[in-house]
Amino acid sequence: MSYLAVVNIIKDISEGLNPNGIFKSLRNWDASLEFGSANCQIFLFPMTCELDLKNSYIENWRCVLNLYFQDAPDSTPEERDIIIASAGNLAQQILAALNNVPTIQLTQSR
Repeated sequence: MSYLAVVNIIKDISEGLNPNGIFKSLRNWDASLEFGSANCQIFLFPMTCELDLKNSYIENWRCVLNLYFQDAPDSTPEERDIIIASAGNLAQQILAALNNVPTIQLTQSR
C-alpha cells in the first residue's frame, strides 16, 4: 500500500469522525496557527515504512497521530476533564475504525 493510500485512509476516517474539525497530514506545523478555526485538530505526522521482502512483502507503517483540543483560559477542572475525555473517545473511535479496514492491522509499537 502506498504512502498516499495510507494517509488517505487515515484522513477519510478522521474527517468522517470529526467533520467540523481540521485534519492535516504534514511535515512541520504549528498547531497554534489553527486555534480559533476548529475545536478539534488531528495532525498526522510523516510516516515511516519498513518492508519485509522475505515475509510476503509486508509493510509496517509507523505513524504519529496527534489530537489537539482547545480549552478556555478560565476553564474549570471539570470542563478540562470533559475535553480530555472527548479527545480520548475520538482517539478510540479512530483506532477502532482503522482496525476495521481489511488491509490494515494495528500493532503496538515498541
